[in-house]
Amino acid sequence: MAKSAPYFPFYPDDWLDDESIFDMGLECEGAYIRLLAAMWKRGGSLNNDQYLICNILRCKPAKWKKIQDILTGYGVIYLSDDRFFNARLTKELRFFNEKSQKNVENANKRWSNQVENVGKKVNEINETSNAVAMQSQCHTDTDSDTDLKEKIKENAPSFKLPQEVDPELWKMFESHRKHIKKPMSDSARVLQSNILKKISIDDQRKLIEYSISGNYPALYVNQLGNNNGNKYQDKNQRTTNRNLELIRQGLSERSIGDSVHEDGSSLRIGVVK
Repeated sequence: MAKSAPYFPFYPDDWLDDESIFDMGLECEGAYIRLLAAMWKRGGSLNNDQYLICNILRCKPAKWKKIQDILTGYGVIYLSDDRFFNARLTKELRFFNEKSQKNVENANKRWSNQVENVGKKVNEINETSNAVAMQSQCHTDTDSDTDLKEKIKENAPSFKLPQEVDPELWKMFESHRKHIKKPMSDSARVLQSNILKKISIDDQRKLIEYSISGNYPALYVNQLGNNNGNKYQDKNQRTTNRNLELIRQGLSERSIGDSVHEDGSSLRIGVVK
């Protein structure tokens, strides 16, 4: 097992802007970062041991099964040779090992040069050592982020709408996500369609209409049979029906007319009272 540093590179912008992480929910996001830390500590991967992983995540096997389905569904972790891996962490670990090996070689070269320069003036030895040390500290990773994003994109699951999901309702949900400036990636489509395929067509319609009426980016299955949600929908029935009709017709924001008004830097459908 390769030795790793007590820390690993973390890029907050990439983490916060990743749509898969945004859609997976706080519980899975927390489990994801703990799994990454455990993989790094163990040399880049984690044994597919249910009891080990449950101990790391401090959860029961049933909870880990649900988390595993979501994380592998998004493609952020994958199973190979009975071990869990993460594409980006594997590449970062390889960069770390290569850099460490290079630093060792440069250190050996630096000490070798000092031995060869015995008898030279002290200032000449210092200049030679400083020059080698500066060279060993140079490190560029201009193309690393691009290569990692391409690798992650290759590993992401392709999307095919399940036959249990109503195509027209799905088009409404896709249009809604675009309207609120949060278009879905294929990973997000897989997760949201998996929620819909387990329920009836009527319940699919209820979930999608609830998300549209509240401008929510995700589908919340716990809203089925929620009296508060029904009360809210009754209170705003005219607004909801109007918004649904606009999305069904596929009208652009500019063609909506008086139902659209400017709010800061974006256009939104106005409330019909």
